Amino acid sequence: MLLGIDLGGTNVKGVVLNDDYTLLFEQTVSTYNTLQDDWKESIKDLIRELETKCSTEFNYLGISAPGIPNSINTMISYMPGRLNGLEFFDWQPYLSKITNVLNDANAALLAESRIGSLKEKGTKHAILITLGTGMGGAIMIDRKIYTGMGQKGGHLGHVTIDVNDPTPGITGQPGNIEEAIGDCSIFKRTNGKYSSTKDLVRDYESGDHFAKTIWLKSIHSLAVALAGISNVLSPEVIVIGGGMAKARESLMNPIKEYYSKYEWRPGIEGAEIIFASAGDYAGAIGAAIFAHENQTKWH
Repeated sequence: MLLGIDLGGTNVKGVVLNDDYTLLFEQTVSTYNTLQDDWKESIKDLIRELETKCSTEFNYLGISAPGIPNSINTMISYMPGRLNGLEFFDWQPYLSKITNVLNDANAALLAESRIGSLKEKGTKHAILITLGTGMGGAIMIDRKIYTGMGQKGGHLGHVTIDVNDPTPGITGQPGNIEEAIGDCSIFKRTNGKYSSTKDLVRDYESGDHFAKTIWLKSIHSLAVALAGISNVLSPEVIVIGGGMAKARESLMNPIKEYYSKYEWRPGIEGAEIIFASAGDYAGAIGAAIFAHENQTKWH
């Protein structure tokens, strides 16, 4: 059996899979996101609960987390400002288990590839974006997650889309796509009228003119960025996940319309745009799969 953990700002999710990646158990516990490091205890608590349910002790596991892992995937080496104590924390001695750590968007894409819609389609090349507070991203080439130099590859939200915006985003680049659509900037983009994208979409769906203008401008920016990325990487599929995906057709219809104007199609079909299908535990599932695939390389 395989163990995977997904570490978020408010919850820790855990799963147990069998070796054909069928979900056996799932569990969520609260993250103690305080100025101290006691939130790490929530991971230990979760592992104990899952081991009790399974009547077994796990020798290795995968952890999905925000940020950039180190070169050997034993810790998150870059994630400023969130979950105090996450950066450079070595999980293996703390948990007394072989621990494989990867970025949460990469974990989600791995889950989509191994158990989700990308598996059903036999997809080899794909990109995934997660839309929520910010915009996460991941790239798959020949069914392998691509992370590039320093494992920063795939962070698609940091692509600059507005060269006239001087305001630095969360990670310092001005005018990036994360600032154009993320919940992190909704108050600024709406001149203080909205504090959440959920409320903006609600008013867009009810026909409010101001909400429509802001929402479609954001989707247009996202579509331009995705088309540019697609024109370079040529994925078969673009997967959209995250909390904002709950907008469903209010998101999908305009993004497809705008995207088709900017994608280069030299005698080939364009990339298919779909919603993620691996579910709320995709990060934990991807982490378990990542750990399993890492272990089987050496045995």
